[in-house]
Amino acid sequence: KKMGLKLNAAKIPFSSFRAKFYCANRDETMALGAAFSALLAVKNRNLNIDPVRSVGLIAPSGTGKSAFLFGIHEGLSDDFNRHSRSILMQNGVSEYTNARGGLVRHFDLCVRARDPSAGYNSIRPHHCILAQGLERAGVELVEHANIYKAPRFDYILRLRALDRNSRTLSLYTTDKMAVDPAFQTFLDDNAGRRARPAHYIKDAIDACVPAINVWMPF
Repeated sequence: KKMGLKLNAAKIPFSSFRAKFYCANRDETMALGAAFSALLAVKNRNLNIDPVRSVGLIAPSGTGKSAFLFGIHEGLSDDFNRHSRSILMQNGVSEYTNARGGLVRHFDLCVRARDPSAGYNSIRPHHCILAQGLERAGVELVEHANIYKAPRFDYILRLRALDRNSRTLSLYTTDKMAVDPAFQTFLDDNAGRRARPAHYIKDAIDACVPAINVWMPF
């Protein structure tokens, strides 16, 4: 059963929190994304039972979202690059197929409708594509997951900038996904990247007084 989180105002049930990671720079953020891609690889799950993995990201500009996603794409060995990023910013969706990830479909839900006459609240094409789901085994990567009205994510990652280069990534998932051997391996392999108490305190302060962070965290 997919995780039905209520993401209005970017709020997530605390019971689904699993881990917080700290990345000091862009390279570390990309490396964490590449490590996380192992949870999405088709070889690491039973495709008859679990054909699709959905990942939602809650992260405003400047919090390392692009770096983390580039790391995932690199780990899945698809063809996502800076040119692909520009296409995503225009269309709100892009997709790739490979042996590691299957069908990898990447969404940016903040992309505006291409028709300027459409109202702000109108349903946009990429929202419709996301609602339909994948037609074969693969991965959904969804930026700005907090504005999706019918969340079904297996994993939620919330990114927060601590300064210009460093950030924390909080990981949420279901009890079922948390006991998966691949998930436990991911936690063990990345124990050195786990956040320290000071990072939790900074996140708490930033959440209470968001104006102090120029990178606009939720």
